[in-house]
This record gives sequence, structure tokens and C-alpha cells, in this order.
Amino acid sequence: SAFTKQVTEFTITDAFGVHTCYMYYEDGVGSDCDGGGGGGGDPDPDCTQILTTSMAGWTVDGGTASAGTATFNLPVAAGDPWSCQLVQNGLTLEGGKTYRAKFTISSSATRHYRFLLQNASGWAVLGQEDFTVTAGQTYNFSVDFPITSTVTGTVLYGIMLGGVAPGDPASDVVITNVSLKDHDCPDDTPLPNEAPDVTITNVTSL
Repeated sequence: SAFTKQVTEFTITDAFGVHTCYMYYEDGVGSDCDGGGGGGGDPDPDCTQILTTSMAGWTVDGGTASAGTATFNLPVAAGDPWSCQLVQNGLTLEGGKTYRAKFTISSSATRHYRFLLQNASGWAVLGQEDFTVTAGQTYNFSVDFPITSTVTGTVLYGIMLGGVAPGDPASDVVITNVSLKDHDCPDDTPLPNEAPDVTITNVTSL
């Protein structure tokens, strides 16, 4: 199931200047700040976006994509799940970390889809999640996958739109906001359908 947390942003001032900090819940409470030690920037390099979110360099089978949006006019579901797909290949994921995949998808008909993380060198499945989008729904997908061993340059991030459930009706699909990050990133707040388990509303001390 998707990991949830609530982030509260606050600032502290020290000899090095003003720093933006975050208090967040993740089976406990933790905090992190940017610009620590006067260095500035993100506290964790893994918090940078792993994907090319502009859709440049993506493989789009059965649709079109540009400027961060992919659109598909899907026929009745048949054949392989990857007969229609949105894929980015050539990614690197570090062993011992858990990554959060997110995107927003709308579907004009109720239909089954599949998210897939896969090592394209041998096609070992690193993570898979099937889901259903109902007719007219805009669905915020979010799921976490632990990676046990580092995979360098061959990870595939894919959204399978073909024959996941053969016989599903034809559908017009739009996909936006594709994302893949370390799930501990303090700026990776839950999407609207992810109700946080704990909300921290006030921070009185560090």
C-alpha cells in the first residue's frame, strides 16, 4: 500500500542564515533542513526527480506525448499489457532505498491498468501494481517500492495500458505529473487521495 505522511514546513535562523526545514511523519517523527551548514540546496541528492518529466525520451506506444502530458485513444483491451504503454528506460536505482512512483491518470471508461518497475537487462520485475480507474475519474496513483540491489542504467518505469484485462472497453486516457523519487524526500507531500495517518500542525521546538 502507498506510504503516507504529512509535511510541515518551518524556518530556523542560525549563524549561517535562514533555513527552510520540514517536520514529517514516517512511522515516527523526523526533520530535515535545506541549506545546512550554509551550503544551500536540497538536503538529499536522491530527492531530485529521476524521470524526464517533459516526456522527452519516453517510449509512447499507442499514443502521443509532449510537455509533460501523454494522451491515448485506447481500443478495446486485447493482447499484451505493453501493447499500449508509456515507458522511460535507462534509469538507475540504488539498493537499500525505497522509491515512490506517482502520476495522475484520467480514463473515459472504467479500465484496468498496470504500473511496472523492471530491470530491462533480463526483464526482472522490481515492482508491479495493478489498478483500476473508473469512468470519468482522475486518479492520483502513488506507490512505494523497495529496491534490494543497485540497478545501474537499465531500470524501466512503465505504465501499461494494453491488455491488462482483455475485454475492457475502449477509453481515452490522459497521464500527467509522472514522478519517481526517494520516498523519504521531505518535499514529496501526499497527493490528494493519500490521506496522511498523522498530521503535525505546530512545531514549538526542535
